[in-house]
Amino acid sequence: MKDITKEIIRQIEKQEKEEIKAKFKKPLESCVCKRCSYEWKPYNKKKKLPTTCPHCRSKYWESKRIRLVCARCEYEWWQKMGHNPERCTRCNCKIWDNTDLHELNREIHWLEQKIKEKEEKERC
Repeated sequence: MKDITKEIIRQIEKQEKEEIKAKFKKPLESCVCKRCSYEWKPYNKKKKLPTTCPHCRSKYWESKRIRLVCARCEYEWWQKMGHNPERCTRCNCKIWDNTDLHELNREIHWLEQKIKEKEEKERC
C-alpha cells in the first residue's frame, strides 16, 4: 500500500514538473522596448529574453525611464521608473520636485522676457 502511494506521488510530481517546463519552453511571441517602443519577434534558440533592443541597442529595454527636472536649477536627467531621488544630481537640493517652485520659475522667466522686450522697444 505504501509503495503504491509513493509511486502515485512520484507520477504527480513528474507531471507537475513537465507542465512547468512546458510553460517555460513556449517561444516568445514578441518583445517591446519600453524606451523606444520598438516591437520585434526575437530569434533565440534557447528561448531566453534578448539582451538588447535591436532598434536602440539599449541593454535596459525592459525598464522604463522617466525625465526629471529640478525646480531650483532646472537641470534635467533621466531616471529608472520607480526610483525617486532625494536630491538633485547637480545642485544637491532636497526640494527638486517641488511643483510650486517650478511654476514660480516659469513666471519669473516669463516676466524677465517681458522686461527685456520692453527695454528693447524703449531703445528703438
